[in-house]
Amino acid sequence: MPLIADAALEFGERDPDPDGKPRLEVNGRSKRAAVILPASSRMIDDGGVQERVRLIRPATGETMARAELDASNWRRANEAQWRRVWDAEIAGLPSHRESPSGSPPGSCGRSGTACRPRTCVYAASRRMTVSRSSGPRSLANGWRLARRRLMGANRVEIEGPADTDMDALKCMGCTVEIVSFRARIIAPNPDAMERILDRWRLAA
Repeated sequence: MPLIADAALEFGERDPDPDGKPRLEVNGRSKRAAVILPASSRMIDDGGVQERVRLIRPATGETMARAELDASNWRRANEAQWRRVWDAEIAGLPSHRESPSGSPPGSCGRSGTACRPRTCVYAASRRMTVSRSSGPRSLANGWRLARRRLMGANRVEIEGPADTDMDALKCMGCTVEIVSFRARIIAPNPDAMERILDRWRLAA
């Protein structure tokens, strides 16, 4: 399901740059648009710390080293320019995405899904309901989605799963991070959050 520009902008406004503005970028070579968010750092083999960022894009998300981003063709763009590229990319997407095995990447067997404009707007609205909530939001199965400041970034944490649920959640795109010696289950991008909300609806 493509992420509409307004919903992507919401993610950027939650984690703005020091100037208080979301970091909107356009790739000069590929003519793609992205929202850049901070990601948790990673220890590398020599004992150093690698700073990383997350790229939120219309149909995908990826994590890369900040140095790799800085050396790439991604450059800051104003909102008008960014929106033009973002909307053009969505317009060029096929009506549905399907992997060679018949399932979208990272879904562990879920069938491909079509994206109609009304469905995409509804999906974005659900994500914004969680991102704007001042407190945890309950899911129909009793778990909760809560906004947390972890590893220097705003994250969406899933509270309540048992250890036996970990594999299923990883298949849905979630990550497990150890923070203060405790395992925290994170929905790291819009795709993962949407799979969670598709499987377990928000409680009334």
